[in-house]
Amino acid sequence: MAAKAKRQTTAPKRKQAQAAKKPVARKASPRRAAAMPKPAQANAPRTTRAPRPAQPQSQNAAESIPGFPGFDAFTNMMPVMDNSDPGQAYARCCNVIVSGMEDLIKYQSTFFQQFAEKQMKYINDSLQVRTLNEWTETQHEIAQENLNDLMDMATRSSERCVKIASEAFEPLNEELNKFIRQTGQAAA
Repeated sequence: MAAKAKRQTTAPKRKQAQAAKKPVARKASPRRAAAMPKPAQANAPRTTRAPRPAQPQSQNAAESIPGFPGFDAFTNMMPVMDNSDPGQAYARCCNVIVSGMEDLIKYQSTFFQQFAEKQMKYINDSLQVRTLNEWTETQHEIAQENLNDLMDMATRSSERCVKIASEAFEPLNEELNKFIRQTGQAAA
């Protein structure tokens, strides 16, 4: 019976100990509190915007933009711009970019394949050394060759990227120059 009495006295103490160990809610830091959304106030008055008054539609675009006397001349040139087809120039630009990037990716993939093969050769060379000095010299040579190879690849890749960009924007440049000439002739 003594054991039963002991259990009855320890059970309330356990509950009190567990209640005392409950985690205490922490205050949010000021930065975190600013990021947390504020609860919507239920009694806050709702505001609505007043509808804008209807503005009369003008027949001429020049009338809708006061202070631009040359705007009507610009709107008269619009049919000239419709004769050119910038969509074809954009398509040619995209085709050049896609083919150039394809060549660049092929170049880089073959480079990294050869680079991995060289690394296997370097590992075999490193395992065949007998002294610490030989190993240090081998590692120095490996590091120098890897740096030279990576710099060469980076230089060639950047040159190819510049070539791709210059070739890709030639059709867009031609289209822009054509538009500028036509606009200048229409304005004259």
